[in-house]
Amino acid sequence: MNKVLAIYDGSVRTLLHVVYALMILVMFMQVVLRYIFNAPLMWPEELSRLLFLWLVYGAAPLAISRKSHLAVDFFISRLSWRSKQKLRLSLYVFIITFLLVAVVKGFELTFTFMEESAYTMSFLPLGLFYLPIALGSVMMVVNLVRTIPEIVGEIKRPAMGDEVDGG
Repeated sequence: MNKVLAIYDGSVRTLLHVVYALMILVMFMQVVLRYIFNAPLMWPEELSRLLFLWLVYGAAPLAISRKSHLAVDFFISRLSWRSKQKLRLSLYVFIITFLLVAVVKGFELTFTFMEESAYTMSFLPLGLFYLPIALGSVMMVVNLVRTIPEIVGEIKRPAMGDEVDGG
């Protein structure tokens, strides 16, 4: 299972590198066309926004798997190790619930706008602008769920300095 997850993480990272490089290339092309040749195109702006959406909703799950999201831990740092893990587990359950709603609503929006075309790129369905919400949320749920056994194990493991009664 760990090998499958490693391949999954590597594939997502590689895809994000490609999306990021493409976004930079499109934006660079637009800057050159606009300021050097004075002949801007309309579609690079919209394509850059689309690529940015895919980049953000693709990178958020990786940040979750690496535990590198921004966190304010002023109060949490004062808790015992076991209490921190219990709070972390509770937060993950809350976040997963929120993300499942985002998955449903994201797919609803995607299917609602799939018949409409993007404004400057008529060949591209507008639903592709909403699809990253659903897919990114699914990937975030996967990455949160795969860390839950680790948290539960930390809660069950007796730790030095923590209360034995689980308090």
